[in-house]
Amino acid sequence: MIKLMVMIKRRSGMSKEAFDRYWSGPHAEQVLGCPDFVRHVRRYVQSHVVTREGIRLAWGVSDYDGQAELWFDSVDAMNAAFNEPGFLASVVRDLSNSWTLTDLSILVGHPEHWHNPEKIPWPMADRIGGNGNDTGADYGDD
Repeated sequence: MIKLMVMIKRRSGMSKEAFDRYWSGPHAEQVLGCPDFVRHVRRYVQSHVVTREGIRLAWGVSDYDGQAELWFDSVDAMNAAFNEPGFLASVVRDLSNSWTLTDLSILVGHPEHWHNPEKIPWPMADRIGGNGNDTGADYGDD
């Protein structure tokens, strides 16, 4: 299992509200409406920035507006998804409506979950056998 994480900045002049509406509405519908792409995807999650106000972290706050996570069985499945003709013709063309490719930061990783369940309770532990080292293959739709 691999996870593609895409950090996104909205295009210049676009409000946060307009970006959130577009990304979670028309853009998500385009992605999910592309069956040749979706057949390769195990999970698709959008995380929208809530606020930057009042957040006090020693390392600062990112200037990205959101993060997309796309989960695939393998790098080959990810490559196949992003090179499907339907995806290239519809979704890639749509990207300029809310961001440009230079506003993206991408990381492809292997998800591993390390935690100490005695100190940091994890609500998913009972669903995956409690070992805390699941790859995310059976997270379901919640």
